[in-house]
Amino acid sequence: MDPSSCHGLLLNGGKSSRLGVDKGSQVVAGTPIASRVARALCSVADPVLTVGRGAGPGLPVVSDDGQGPLAAFFKGGVELDRRGCRGPILLVACDLPFITPELLSLVRDSLGTSDAALPVHDGFDQPLAACYSPEAVRAAGELLSRGERSLKALIQAIRVERILPEVWKAVAPADALFDIDTPEQLQAARDKAS
Repeated sequence: MDPSSCHGLLLNGGKSSRLGVDKGSQVVAGTPIASRVARALCSVADPVLTVGRGAGPGLPVVSDDGQGPLAAFFKGGVELDRRGCRGPILLVACDLPFITPELLSLVRDSLGTSDAALPVHDGFDQPLAACYSPEAVRAAGELLSRGERSLKALIQAIRVERILPEVWKAVAPADALFDIDTPEQLQAARDKAS
């Protein structure tokens, strides 16, 4: 699939309360994590916008209102639509230092007629490494208007295609969905990358 048929949103906001510092700016293998994720995302989606703090040269930034990932997804989706980008959207968090273009391509290509395609890792849905239809943006707006703030609420409200570990691990390493929330996980990522 041509990258221009799918658009990207890199979430690089939030408070990073458990880590204590901005996640995206932390360096793994000589590169800020958000830049690593942006590079993978830009190889499979076009355009890519950053929601929150900037994550590399040339990526437009949509300000993050601090209301969480559901609101950030909605805001980014509205901005993509405003720019005339009305295709599927890959939504990826900035704290996935080992995410690969191959995994993102699989997620993108798995959307089909569903409203979301997302990998399952350690028994949990991964809504911050997922592809969403434009209809999912509208559903997110409706949920926000009712006071919802969780991506889990969105996943429960739309049609979802789940990509099981045995499928996505055929194209990506087992640590491709390793995320960083704590200082210990940051150190583990640095150790893995060294």
